[in-house]
Amino acid sequence: AGYRWLDRGKYIRSASANLLYANNHDFEGVKTADVIFGMASMRFVNFWSLNLNGGYSYENLNNTALRGGPRVIEVPGVFFGAGLNSDYRKNLSFFWSWDYGSESDGGKENGLSMNVNMKVGDRLNLSFGPSIYWNTDMTQYIAAINDPANTQMYGKRYVFSQLDQTIASADIRIDFPITPRFTMEGYFQPFIAVGDYSGFKEYKRPESNDFLVYGEEGSTIDENFVIDPTGGTDEDAFTLYNPDFNYKALVGTLVLRWEFSPGSTMFFVWTHNGTDFENQGNFDFSNDLGKLLSAEADDVIALKLSYWFGQ
Repeated sequence: AGYRWLDRGKYIRSASANLLYANNHDFEGVKTADVIFGMASMRFVNFWSLNLNGGYSYENLNNTALRGGPRVIEVPGVFFGAGLNSDYRKNLSFFWSWDYGSESDGGKENGLSMNVNMKVGDRLNLSFGPSIYWNTDMTQYIAAINDPANTQMYGKRYVFSQLDQTIASADIRIDFPITPRFTMEGYFQPFIAVGDYSGFKEYKRPESNDFLVYGEEGSTIDENFVIDPTGGTDEDAFTLYNPDFNYKALVGTLVLRWEFSPGSTMFFVWTHNGTDFENQGNFDFSNDLGKLLSAEADDVIALKLSYWFGQ
């Protein structure tokens, strides 16, 4: 259900508001999603605009969280977002957004992003779009371990953990038509993603949100991720890999295009692809950025020529 205001006012050019409800069911009639949310937008007389959204997700049963295993409870949560756009017609314009979410089990997410567009002179266009995202997921899937003795979960142990994740990135674009026949275009993206896993655990039973946290109730876990879920004998013990990560990448492409004759074009292309994986599980922006800029990379230079044989 929604309403739109189309008559221009003193400050607002147009506006709209919507209230929505949605739910999903699987083929057995089990509810797998149940959400109510609202959206609103306003465009001001100076061509700036504001967008808002928010909602609530009710508790339901998730039939995909265990990657083919039984259904488990997905806890309720709230979410909110806001975005602000300046006048896109100006030589300097920007977009800013903020997203927030929180779940009843302690999970949360928070994200900030923006994009700045700059027109320099009559031809040069620059765009810079940084973003940063923080996320705490209390039920991050790790693995499914076979254990016929665990009849409660149909012969498997579904291992999960808490994941604290930080992602920082930026999109950088350059568009410069130097002459009508000679242009330069570039795109570069630095990207850093860091994940720290903790609190390893498993679901106790289907259609629940009850966990056996390793290290409690007689279970054990050591520094090498050797886990004994029942204690006592080692018959049901298993080993996990350390899933912590620190992935850094810098990719970019610069293209010079010269149409030296109608229909005939030469392209000079440089591509850069660098990665680094040091400092797993720990986010330190200045250190990570330094590692990324000094990381070994693949640099490729290519030349393409097309020639039109006319009459």
